[in-house]
Amino acid sequence: MDTAVTQKLKCPIAIEFVIPEDKLNEAKNSRNGLFSEWFDASNIPGVEYCIGIYPNNPEHEGETWIHFAISSSEDKLNIDAVFNMTIKSANYVFKKHHIFEEEDCVEEKLCTTEELFDPAKRFIVDGEMTIYMEGIFFYLSINFYWIDYYSSRIFSNG
Repeated sequence: MDTAVTQKLKCPIAIEFVIPEDKLNEAKNSRNGLFSEWFDASNIPGVEYCIGIYPNNPEHEGETWIHFAISSSEDKLNIDAVFNMTIKSANYVFKKHHIFEEEDCVEEKLCTTEELFDPAKRFIVDGEMTIYMEGIFFYLSINFYWIDYYSSRIFSNG
């Protein structure tokens, strides 16, 4: 007899990304982005996530955008992500709920490029910018069990 057990599991996620002001200036002038390292989703095999910033987004001239990206070794995903990206010094919070069905990136306009470097806006303090991201991935785990009634054994795929 075959039996399937479905569980909704949680995976906490978090990143603290500290960026020196000189790196932000370089990225602004090159129009490239700056990205954290990739982190493994602790209990979702093959899934990684990172955050990033484009001080001068090439698709939105003169604007600064922040990003949250997910990567997977699987073609299909079904990860329900709830997360906040915060820049505490500037009292900035970006709250998002997004369902990832494949590798993808969620982005949000942070401010203008000029505002990013304005000391009064406090995105950069003491020569660096710190972006915090914390949240939870929710995903379904399906385990199949085969029960052999003759030998009283249970076999599982997970």
